[in-house]
Amino acid sequence: MDDQEKILWAYWGYHHIDRGWVGKIVPGQEGMQCLAIEITDKQWNKEGAKLIEPSGFLWGSGGNLLGNPPATWYFSFLVDWNGDGIREICIMENGAMQKYGEPPLEKLSANCLWGADLFEDHREEIVAALGDGKSYIFFSMGNMNSPPRVTPIADRQYKNDLSRTAMLGFVIPTEGGFIPRKSKI
Repeated sequence: MDDQEKILWAYWGYHHIDRGWVGKIVPGQEGMQCLAIEITDKQWNKEGAKLIEPSGFLWGSGGNLLGNPPATWYFSFLVDWNGDGIREICIMENGAMQKYGEPPLEKLSANCLWGADLFEDHREEIVAALGDGKSYIFFSMGNMNSPPRVTPIADRQYKNDLSRTAMLGFVIPTEGGFIPRKSKI
């Protein structure tokens, strides 16, 4: 096994990691972080899925446990809301937007469906629904907090991930292959 095929870190013995994502959400931490929501079972009813004994885990890039986020993060996605390269967590059901370890920045008044760089402006926008099945809203942050860098949608890996996940019904693009760079202008 060469260096490209070795396991960097792993934890075994969980029931079922049902949902998760990887992204840069903790400022000052090297690399990206990995969220996992473990459940022992899922029961379906008219309202949707009821998670049985959900537990959240957030690991650093080296496999160190950074924290135990709430199970409400099961229905969340990452979005670089303000364009600073550190992604915020958006809770889908109530539209709460927050940086990791901080109180909510704001709460959008709709059911948030997904976020992606739609307008090539160095940040990601949020697509939300009002609940009538007919109206969709695009939310965008008013001001950017960072200098221009390569836009996510200009990155081929990001664009491919966005297309692939959209076909599956879960639009959660990855970080992509781009490396955010500060402008030298």
